[in-house]
Amino acid sequence: MNPRRLLAFLAVFVVISAAYFLLTWREARQEKAEQDAKRLYHFKVTAITSLSLKRGAEVINLEKKERDWQITSPVKTMADQNIVGAVLDTLASLSMERSVGQEKDLHPFGLKEPALVVNFMADGKSHRLDIGNPVPGNRGFYAVKDQGKDVVILSAADKQSLDRPLTALRDKTLLSFSPDKVKALKIHVGSQKVNLHKIDNTWKLQGQDQFRVRADRLDSLLRRLDTAQIKDFVSESPGPKDLKTYGLVPTPKGEVTVAEDQRTQTILLGEAAKEGVYARKDGTGPVFLVNERLKKDLEQTIAGLEELRLWPGKIAEVQKVAWGPPNKTWTAVKKDGSFNLTGPGKESLTQPAVRLEMSLAKFQDLEYTRLVPAAEPAKPAKYLLELHDASGKLLLRLAETGKREKDKVEVSLERQDKTELALVPAKPYQAWQEDMDRLTRKPGE
Repeated sequence: MNPRRLLAFLAVFVVISAAYFLLTWREARQEKAEQDAKRLYHFKVTAITSLSLKRGAEVINLEKKERDWQITSPVKTMADQNIVGAVLDTLASLSMERSVGQEKDLHPFGLKEPALVVNFMADGKSHRLDIGNPVPGNRGFYAVKDQGKDVVILSAADKQSLDRPLTALRDKTLLSFSPDKVKALKIHVGSQKVNLHKIDNTWKLQGQDQFRVRADRLDSLLRRLDTAQIKDFVSESPGPKDLKTYGLVPTPKGEVTVAEDQRTQTILLGEAAKEGVYARKDGTGPVFLVNERLKKDLEQTIAGLEELRLWPGKIAEVQKVAWGPPNKTWTAVKKDGSFNLTGPGKESLTQPAVRLEMSLAKFQDLEYTRLVPAAEPAKPAKYLLELHDASGKLLLRLAETGKREKDKVEVSLERQDKTELALVPAKPYQAWQEDMDRLTRKPGE
């Protein structure tokens, strides 16, 4: 191509590119100017230091103290930081859908006696936002800012974000603690009562040192208690008569006490209501409702508190597995994310590690119904299971010795240098055996 013609094309390209960039820049600038013109306020959310929401005679006042927001009236309590944060975000980014214009008479718009009045301080200045009637079609709401006459329309979503009841704004944390730092836990529900203490990272039942506590269920309950929420507040200053009606005195229906090194918290549970269960913190403060599921979780945890699993160890530690009838056992050795299996006739195949570990997880769900005295002489084994770690240490040796009862299988358990004889429900035990047997089949068989 002629160099002069190439330079001409290049010059045209540069001119077109510059024109496109300038046009795009102008459009972006114009769009930003239009968006800024629609914004009601121009400040950062961190500039807001106080907030008041008024609906009719109800007024909710909040103040920021250091980093946290607190409700100062009609009750003095901590606010839900996430909910208040959502309200503040809405205020700081509030934009009108469109302007209605200046109106002398605000009554037709519901702004003479607004349904919601939002007062707040930002950057040391006082502001007020009045929100009135919905526009036809309920697609927005009429509003005026700072007691002016310019009527604007706000989106229904923005109005909903600002219009929060007292219950929504209150902190609804039931208990505040770190599950890993809990040293003691007392649970009393109905006729069931347990007192637990954590000693050397192991849970012990007070007065029963030989009782083995199922730690995973207890830890799960602690996590649920840590995230549990108050459903609703019932009475701010209950009297003795009210407390009796709620079933909180003279004897509550339940009690949960969580103790850390420096702090102890107690929740008293009362009568069941249609919406949940009445409760109160530490015997003081308001009466509130908690989810009925919480009481059921407490009852289930107490009922399943004893460690009855055949093997409560860690599946990740298992590097070698042997299973099957004596002289017909299969062996699996873990290597590079898989288990290499060898059969009684030197058959070999490979299974993904996750496949065998899923079978071990099913085995880990098996619980015995009770321990029984060892028979004399010892019965021969009908089925074996051995688990070893990477060093070859025996983690578990199970030997099935037959059926002692119609629906129970007798097994001998060797674990932690201790051997016990236990009865296991036959149906889930046999289902696990079948799952292990499927591991020895090649794909498609």
